[in-house]
Amino acid sequence: MLETIYKDLFHSAPVPLIVTDKKGTIKLTNGHADVLLNNNSAPLEGLSFFDFIDQSFLKNYFLDHSSASFEDFLKDYEAQHDHWLKNKEGITVYADIKAVSLGSGSEELYIWTFDPTGITKKLTYDLNERVKEQLCILNVIELCFQNQDVSTTLQRCLQPIREGWQFPEAAEVRITLASGEKFTTGRFRKTEWYLQSEIKTANEHYGYLEVCYRHRVPAYGGKIFLYEEERLIKVLGKIIGTVIGHWYSNKRINEAVVNAQEEERYQLAMELHDNVQQILTAASLQVAYLESIQKDETSQQTIQNLKKALAEGIKELRRLSQQLAPSVDPDFPLTEKISSLAKNMNVNGRLRAKINIDPEIVLSERIQLGFYRIVQEQLTNIIKHAGSSEVEISIKAEGKGVKLNIIDKGKGFDMNSKRNGIGFENIRRRTELMNGALDIVSSPGKGTRVSVQVPNI
Repeated sequence: MLETIYKDLFHSAPVPLIVTDKKGTIKLTNGHADVLLNNNSAPLEGLSFFDFIDQSFLKNYFLDHSSASFEDFLKDYEAQHDHWLKNKEGITVYADIKAVSLGSGSEELYIWTFDPTGITKKLTYDLNERVKEQLCILNVIELCFQNQDVSTTLQRCLQPIREGWQFPEAAEVRITLASGEKFTTGRFRKTEWYLQSEIKTANEHYGYLEVCYRHRVPAYGGKIFLYEEERLIKVLGKIIGTVIGHWYSNKRINEAVVNAQEEERYQLAMELHDNVQQILTAASLQVAYLESIQKDETSQQTIQNLKKALAEGIKELRRLSQQLAPSVDPDFPLTEKISSLAKNMNVNGRLRAKINIDPEIVLSERIQLGFYRIVQEQLTNIIKHAGSSEVEISIKAEGKGVKLNIIDKGKGFDMNSKRNGIGFENIRRRTELMNGALDIVSSPGKGTRVSVQVPNI
């Protein structure tokens, strides 16, 4: 009587049920399983349940390998319950498979049930996830090509990375560089639901990229993180590593170029001071001697003209020497250095500069020289191209750094059509060398603003 009741319950169950032995041979099925896998044709008993697990459709979609036998399938089943099933007619469905085992040893049996899901619905969901992951990669690459400083780029990459995960509302991201610098989303904390990838190139290690969930999320395929997400974080680690490597390489190039420029300017300044100026000074002494022995009025007038010309020449040499090799003494006010620069460049009244530098700011020698050269480059641009003598120069503290603004009211230019000349290129190199951010804003008839913000270290 009891056996009959159990058999009736088995066959009247509202879900597909299949009984197999430990080798996967089907021993018993109910009507729902017959309809799903067999469409009421020949009995399923005696066939292998493993034959109905589709190993060809989207092969390796979840795992790094496909099951070769029913025993392999049982191991995979322990890790994940979602599989593709196919019936005798080759129609494939996606199903969440569940099993319980009964008995032991040679008498061990499995009772299988599965909840079919429409394949279109499943593929649509998976396609959306893959699109999110690809958009994540594209957005990170786009940010990396915006020519910002590396710190700003890494900070801005955090949100697109978070949005690439299946549950972005629970995800947090952290980038830790080998230098100790960290970039994190608001509530990052290392949890048990955590992925990490090395930020690197083929030859260099730069740090780590980490993604975690603040709390447990619905498991997908028996795992918190998708297989694709495990690949995604590795790809992102390589992309960010390539960007940092490129930035370091550019920084080394910029440093070499800037150092070569400074060395060349210093050598030229020394040549002017030690050779040309001494020649002019010696000539002045000779003229002074002539003044003492020539008494007629004509000779005296000529001698006075020579003395005046030599004095102007020596003054001009000193001016050029100071511009080529300015003092970088941090105790010497930067305001005076830039004021002297603007005054020296104000040839024939072509430049009127309004200078406003916060007297409380103390800058390192490196930043003083960098700002001096940037101002020098932009004043040269203004004299050559702006068509205006008015310029405002300001340096003030902003956040944890310091900001230089150079604003003119000249002709301006169309930023979409004009190619940067060597002056702007030198400004960019100087800015990057100071780990700063450069912003140039201009439009026809509205002047130009050059802003450089650097950390004050």
